[in-house]
Amino acid sequence: MTKTHKILIGIAAGVCLMFGSIAYAVHHVVTSQGVVSIDVVEKFPGGARVKILVPGALVNFCLSFLPIAIPQDERERLQEELARYEPLLAAVVDELEQAPDMVFVEVEDGNEHVTIAKRDGHIVIDVETDEEDVRVEVPVASVRATWRGVIAPIS
Repeated sequence: MTKTHKILIGIAAGVCLMFGSIAYAVHHVVTSQGVVSIDVVEKFPGGARVKILVPGALVNFCLSFLPIAIPQDERERLQEELARYEPLLAAVVDELEQAPDMVFVEVEDGNEHVTIAKRDGHIVIDVETDEEDVRVEVPVASVRATWRGVIAPIS
């Protein structure tokens, strides 16, 4: 094996190691804050199905710019409003992680059914009507990260 071949093998090994490290880091970020899922199914013939999956870390990264985007007068109003509810909101976020799987809200009106629940570490909102089914799943870990990164800095 020539010196050139050894150098090329070394470079290839370094590139593989770099991409493996990046893949591991992305995997860790996604699994730490889960995936926000939105699934909409139209129930009529030819109806569409839209499914959107977004890593919770990406959602929280985008939301972290929210305090910067809020005008100063509106931010002050929000700070006053949140100050009244901050202890309650902080307690809700803390308890949400500890709570077992349960249904928080269930409403049935004719052919419409709405459920808000905690299932498998996610807040799940299900809406079923004659025209469509909608499901939104948000990881509880993402709710915690949103509280720490977005709402708490405003208040």
